[in-house]
Amino acid sequence: VNYIKDFSYDNSLFRVFNKILSDIFYKSKGRVCYITKKADLIHSNQRIVLNNVPYVVDLEHPALLTPNWKDYTLLLNSHVRKFVINELKKDKCRAILPYTNRIKLEILKYFPHKEIESKIKVVFPAHHSVGKIRHEQKEKIKLLFVGKRFYLKGGKETLEAFEILNKKYDIELFFDSDTPSEYVKKYEKYPNLHFLSGISWQQ
Repeated sequence: VNYIKDFSYDNSLFRVFNKILSDIFYKSKGRVCYITKKADLIHSNQRIVLNNVPYVVDLEHPALLTPNWKDYTLLLNSHVRKFVINELKKDKCRAILPYTNRIKLEILKYFPHKEIESKIKVVFPAHHSVGKIRHEQKEKIKLLFVGKRFYLKGGKETLEAFEILNKKYDIELFFDSDTPSEYVKKYEKYPNLHFLSGISWQQ
C-alpha cells in the first residue's frame, strides 16, 4: 500500500501541475486530484480521481466533491452536478464509500443515478471499543463537542440531541464550533450548555 504521503507532493513541478488542475477544475466543476505514481487501484479521500485507473472514493458529505464544500448551493448547480455525476458513473470509479447511511441518502439526493447507487457501499469509520464507561449515578455527565465546520461536522444534530437528552439526564455540554448566531441565541437558555470560542490543542 502506498499512502498519499509517498506521492510526489513535495516536487515543485507537481505543485504547479496541481495548481493548473485547481484553476481548471476546482473553481468550476469539482474537487479533483491526479496521482503521479502508478497504481492498480487508488483509494481517494473525498476527491474525484482524474487518472485513467480504477479508484474508490470515501465521502463525509457530497458537498466535498464540489469546487467549494462550504458553499452548499453548489450541490444545486446543474454544471457541477453534471460533472460529478458523469465522473462517478465512469467505470474507473469502482466504489463510493460514505461514512454513514445518512450520507448515502445525501449522495443519492444530489447525484441521483442508478449506476451511482449501485456503487455505494457504506463503510463506517473504524475505531476501538472503549468498553463500558463507569459512571457514578450522582455525577453529572459532561460532554464535549469540537468541530470547526458546524453543519458538516454535525453541530446542528448535536444540539438537537442535547435538547432531547437534557430532558432525561443530568448533563452538561461544552460546544466548540463556528456556531451560527441563530443557534447560539436559540440554545442560550440552557445554563448547562457552554459555547466556547476556541480550544487549543494543549487544552
